[in-house]
Amino acid sequence: MSSQADPLFAEAMTGKLWAAYFRDVDRRLRPLSSGPRVEIRDELVAHVLDGFDAETDGSEAERLDRVLQRMGPPGDYLDRYLTDADATSETSVRWRAARGLKDIGNRLALGACYLLGLLGLLLAVAKPIWPEYVGLFRMPTGWWVVGYVDSSGSVELLGYWLIPVMLLLVFLFWFLLPRRLSRRR
Repeated sequence: MSSQADPLFAEAMTGKLWAAYFRDVDRRLRPLSSGPRVEIRDELVAHVLDGFDAETDGSEAERLDRVLQRMGPPGDYLDRYLTDADATSETSVRWRAARGLKDIGNRLALGACYLLGLLGLLLAVAKPIWPEYVGLFRMPTGWWVVGYVDSSGSVELLGYWLIPVMLLLVFLFWFLLPRRLSRRR
């Protein structure tokens, strides 16, 4: 992707830090066309290497880690850099469009997580109230249905085990998946 090769480091950990950081950079620059993508990456590489050369204390990995910590996460740095670019340039417009679409996708996924968690919570609460109608059922046609169902002719599969299963799904959809989605930003 880059017109210049990535540097070689004496310590393996330094190479891993470099690779992880620039793998994220490359992923985030993917929406841009080849020219601006290479130009921005090369400028970022030069900037990191200048900071690395200026650091004198500690091992290679410690020096590179300090430089990357000062730069901040690639998403934050690239957002600042490309937002400050000429607002009418193709690079800036494509960047903002890609970031906007990603934000919309993340918000929709987050909304779906909370909605599915709410449905699981409602089913867990409703099971003791309407035990014969709420559950996971195998219908006479072979379909599996979860929810509030006219259960005539169907077989309930979980019984009261539906409550802990639904509460586990609530935990998944309200706590674990939203954290995972927020890390992807």
